[in-house]
Amino acid sequence: MRRFGLVLAAAALVGAVNTAEAQLSMQMGNGWNATFSGNVNAFYVYNTSDLDGTNVGKSNGIGTGLLPAFFTFDAKGKEGNTDVGVHFGFAPQVSAGGQVASFFGTQAAGAQIDMRQVYATIGGTWGTVLFGKELGIFQRQNILQDMTLFGVGPNGLGRGTGLGRIGYGYLYTDFRGQFSYSTQAGKPFSLTFGIMEPIAVDAYAYADMPRFEAEVTWKPSLGEKSNFTLFASGAYGHAKISATDDGDGLSSTGVAGGAKIDIGGFALTAAGFYAEGMGSLFMGDAFLGEGEACPDCLDANGDGQTTYGYYAQALYTFPSAKFSFGAGYGGNFVDADAPATGDFTGRTAFVGQATYHMTKSTRLVAEYTLFQDEIEDGEGASTNQFALGMMMFY
Repeated sequence: MRRFGLVLAAAALVGAVNTAEAQLSMQMGNGWNATFSGNVNAFYVYNTSDLDGTNVGKSNGIGTGLLPAFFTFDAKGKEGNTDVGVHFGFAPQVSAGGQVASFFGTQAAGAQIDMRQVYATIGGTWGTVLFGKELGIFQRQNILQDMTLFGVGPNGLGRGTGLGRIGYGYLYTDFRGQFSYSTQAGKPFSLTFGIMEPIAVDAYAYADMPRFEAEVTWKPSLGEKSNFTLFASGAYGHAKISATDDGDGLSSTGVAGGAKIDIGGFALTAAGFYAEGMGSLFMGDAFLGEGEACPDCLDANGDGQTTYGYYAQALYTFPSAKFSFGAGYGGNFVDADAPATGDFTGRTAFVGQATYHMTKSTRLVAEYTLFQDEIEDGEGASTNQFALGMMMFY
């Protein structure tokens, strides 16, 4: 990396959602090249909540949507017939945490940088091996096809990103340490599988084996203005209470799948999952903090609790590509025949979204969300949420 020549690449439309991405490329003397890209977004969020019909409060704040701000760095090279590369993804927050400027307490968000991606790849005509930290495989298509990825979704206020449909249609796949293999890109059929960082579940914190995840996708050709994607994924993990535990332990399993069809600007998506021992929100104890257990990962008998969820959405983009409107409904639920150790039974959310593409790189997003949480004793919380934000991709 001794000689740098700077080349400013033209703005390009990438991805199924036509995200504008202008990249700054650097050509290096050793044959490698590097690019910078990412986004900055901020949303104003206002919501009002009712508990059993009684107003329990209003709140507002400014933060990122489900997608955090991102600064990504890629370096790629070719050595013989082998493609090699590294990727770093920094995800800073807009919200200060604790709604206090320059907040550095335990709930800090804006004072921290989330290092979501650190990985390397090596590949060729035989496929690609990835090692490092990257988005998980199980249910990743469920979240990537969701329109709230470019909005806020339920629970848009807090110290980090909005939740999108996390807990309201799918589980969060998270960014995980992994060794994974993917078949050659650009083919109608693709397969990805890998061994992942294990997940602790309540008292079952000793992982006696890695977590396994896999995904298959099929994208047949339907013509120039039509696209179809069919996807399915699965996961298996096992853990025990301790290294000396001679019991059966806990198996965490899950399957997920869905489909998306886009014809003439109309995009219809349906996806769902079914799991045991993973909970209904973040898969296991993730994000809950040290010493805190997943309240709906285990049933009253201490076995893996069954949870499931789904969402369906419709999105229309006008021929000018300036405006798009979408709506979707979905939720996550606990098996009513075997109540969880917690009091949660289900969450549902309706989301309506309007987007104005101001330029290729900049969009204005308005969103309304009605989300409801149900608990065992018949009580329930209902929240109306309004969000307005801007996103810029570079």
